[in-house]
Amino acid sequence: MKPSGRTTVAGVSFLFLLSVTAGCESIALLPRQPVEDVDRRSGVDRDGNDRSRDSVIDRPRDRSANEITGTVQKVDQSRREIHLRTTDAKMMVIKYDPATAVFNREKEIPLDSLRYGDLILVKVVKNNRGEQYADLIRIAS
Repeated sequence: MKPSGRTTVAGVSFLFLLSVTAGCESIALLPRQPVEDVDRRSGVDRDGNDRSRDSVIDRPRDRSANEITGTVQKVDQSRREIHLRTTDAKMMVIKYDPATAVFNREKEIPLDSLRYGDLILVKVVKNNRGEQYADLIRIAS
């Protein structure tokens, strides 16, 4: 018995979809290192500068962090502060240190790249003295 044209087309379509689905599955499951796990403790930034001597805070012990989302109003580099308008329209000042990582689309960028109006997500942690500092900043827009 010879298969009909519809049966052949259906079989070929099924095999095509099966192979495409299997191919996409393996791509989607590739392991990726989370951004938070990147080792920033080396003390040297991308330009070869020693960050450890510039650090103004003790590294945080308390890893229970909260996240704040808002728009950059001002970056005061002399005081190492970011003035932020949160999504619920409150003004906040968040301190940072030279080791604070800033990411834009999975790429680490310098903190001075932040501009007025940037929508950011800030992971805030407390240091040994109970002060809150930005540990990680992600640009959303």
